[in-house]
Amino acid sequence: MRKDDTFFKDLEYNEQREWVLGIVDRILEAYKIEGKGKRVQLAAKLGLKDGTIKSWVANRRIPFHAMVTCSIDTEVSFDWLMWGESVKGSPVKEGFESGLKAILTEHLENARRYDLLRLESGSEALVSNIVGDASRLVW
Repeated sequence: MRKDDTFFKDLEYNEQREWVLGIVDRILEAYKIEGKGKRVQLAAKLGLKDGTIKSWVANRRIPFHAMVTCSIDTEVSFDWLMWGESVKGSPVKEGFESGLKAILTEHLENARRYDLLRLESGSEALVSNIVGDASRLVW
């Protein structure tokens, strides 16, 4: 599958529609929106009118800002929203493992040094700090 600037234009009508539906489904999944009226719930979440999501699918177009907003709000990869997978060579992949190792090492060393795990909320604070720092590796 080509991922260049002619990708979308080269798709047939139904392929374009399916691609937009896939993005909408992933946005719904990222926001954990389920049940009846998912598109109405999503529109409300994004501050849009009720029929907006339906028009995205009908027109085979999805606004860039909706995907960026979802990526920021839910901390999911933009590549995942766009393609349903991480794209090889994306910023998420490059340096992620070494960056994560450095973050874990630093936090675990600090936890040992300051004896944080003895505190009642120490492990919760440690995990929260690790997740916060690690989430920056995605961007």
